[in-house]
Amino acid sequence: MKLSDLKSQNEVDTDTFNSLSPLHKDVVNDFFKNLDKEDGTILTNFETAVDKTAVQHNVNTSVLHNYFDNEIEAQLGV
Repeated sequence: MKLSDLKSQNEVDTDTFNSLSPLHKDVVNDFFKNLDKEDGTILTNFETAVDKTAVQHNVNTSVLHNYFDNEIEAQLGV
């Protein structure tokens, strides 16, 4: 058995993330991978990673924007 078999392949482990469909979990995981590849300011990187990930998975950018809105609300307890 490999260590990679034991480690979760998810970049995030929150209730909001865990409530997503498997496709949307893949979208969020790939977003973070794309974000790590970007150079520049965080705001530019964020939007670029959102756009690239949405195209990569053929989903609307609102999938990621809604996820982050829900995640922020959950973290703030709103």
